[in-house]
Amino acid sequence: MSSINLGEVIELSGFDEIDKGEFIVIKKIVGNYFRKFSNKMKVEKLKINLKSIHKSEKSEIFSLNFELIGDKKVISSSENRNLFIALDEGLKKILNQLD
Repeated sequence: MSSINLGEVIELSGFDEIDKGEFIVIKKIVGNYFRKFSNKMKVEKLKINLKSIHKSEKSEIFSLNFELIGDKKVISSSENRNLFIALDEGLKKILNQLD
């Protein structure tokens, strides 16, 4: 599993099999949250790890683990059949911990 870097601070791993159209949306979601995190603290690294934990013909469950490193270390995780919802939920959990 290789990792994809967005700039020097954001690292995505497990996203190799995501198609280009979905990946554009993922980058937008991550970028928007990253700006919010940066407004609340100095961010050194944001790591997001994607795993598919249940895959069948009809559906797939996405499991995401998040780690934000900076002034403090914040972690979260989320699972959902919709990758975008899972991504939003996990990043929102981090944002809530920064308040």
